[in-house]
Amino acid sequence: MAHLLHIDSSVQGDLSVSRRLTARAAERWRATHPGGTVTYRDFAVDPIPHLDGATGTARLVQSDQRTPAQDESFARSDPSTSSNGASPTKSPPRNARSGP
Repeated sequence: MAHLLHIDSSVQGDLSVSRRLTARAAERWRATHPGGTVTYRDFAVDPIPHLDGATGTARLVQSDQRTPAQDESFARSDPSTSSNGASPTKSPPRNARSGP
């Protein structure tokens, strides 16, 4: 099955040219892939946590071998463990931010 990862990151919101372009590209992709799925990420709204040394090294060792600092940093970087329970991905409305 076809899948599109649609990412926006501009902090300019409705004034963003790149958001209009990605919205247009996503709409065209949906039109040519009617059975496809879209994962949408907006890094301006839901930023990726900073990757620090502890997180980087935590990914290289088994979870039972991590230091407390690595565990804490890894948990902050993993959206599936976020305290708000929000999904890291969402699908925008079909006509969201469709620009010219």
